[in-house]
Amino acid sequence: MLKKIRIRHKLLFGYSLVLILSISMGSAFIYFFIRNQLTVSLENELSNTTRSIQNLVRTSASVSIKNHLRAVAEKNLDIIRYYYDQQQKGNLSESQAKETVTPLLLAQKIGDSGYIYCLDSAGNVTLHPRQAVLSTNVADFAFVQTQMARKKGYVEYDWKNPDESVARPKALYMLYFEPWDWIVSVSSYRSEFMSLVNVEDFEKSVLEMRFGETGYSFVIDGSGKAIIHPKIQGVNILENEDLPNQYLVQMQREKSGKISYPWKNPDERKARYKLVMFDHIPEFDWIVASSGYLDEFYSPLTTIRDLIITIFALTLVVIVLL
Repeated sequence: MLKKIRIRHKLLFGYSLVLILSISMGSAFIYFFIRNQLTVSLENELSNTTRSIQNLVRTSASVSIKNHLRAVAEKNLDIIRYYYDQQQKGNLSESQAKETVTPLLLAQKIGDSGYIYCLDSAGNVTLHPRQAVLSTNVADFAFVQTQMARKKGYVEYDWKNPDESVARPKALYMLYFEPWDWIVSVSSYRSEFMSLVNVEDFEKSVLEMRFGETGYSFVIDGSGKAIIHPKIQGVNILENEDLPNQYLVQMQREKSGKISYPWKNPDERKARYKLVMFDHIPEFDWIVASSGYLDEFYSPLTTIRDLIITIFALTLVVIVLL
């Protein structure tokens, strides 16, 4: 049968086969190389943005907590100054002034479990709600050494009470009352001040972030409520039957990483696959994430595919003519 085939048909078949194999292999290499580069670029962009949002939220929270603790510290320093003035006028002795001030400071509750305590310059506890801690020296703790050195300002640290299994993020603001050598410290767990965090301070910055044409960033709290979202803000994804919630459950379980899943916003006709890079802010139990739709980022591949097909067809026509 091969002998009966004309030589030009043999040449056409041979060259066409070589052409198809060469272009197919070259095209596959180019396609997957560019796809990989686009994926890496997208992941890096989403990951960097997610970290930026995380830092933005933490900074905003720290500022809110700092301002609150500072206001409480200044108020109590004024109280101490008042009774010190009474001491200076001779109405009270120093011990009487301190005895009068102590219950006023200890009666105040900072957040849910925070409190006010005082240290001297050597790290001795001069005022504390726990009698077991009072009059002890705590200078070995790193944050206390910071207090002894600075005596004024805002400090963040991790603290674990004896009856707790893990350390939790804590914050304090301190002011120094030199006549009594008291470092007045207002301390509480940062997670207890979520109500002080004003989402509006950073909401606009988060919503302005875009990836491709319609990709966006969002923030979800531990209950599943969308705190910041361009489409469903205020909606609880875990309780809404019209929204796929298994992916949020996975994000809450894994805390940090990447995930790809189909998603359809309320104003869209069909679901599209999106890539999401997410991270966790443990002190607020928030998931911060940045997402981009894959069809938008892989759109250059469609152009490359069409170009390859066109070149292939033209080359095949030329070979046939030859």
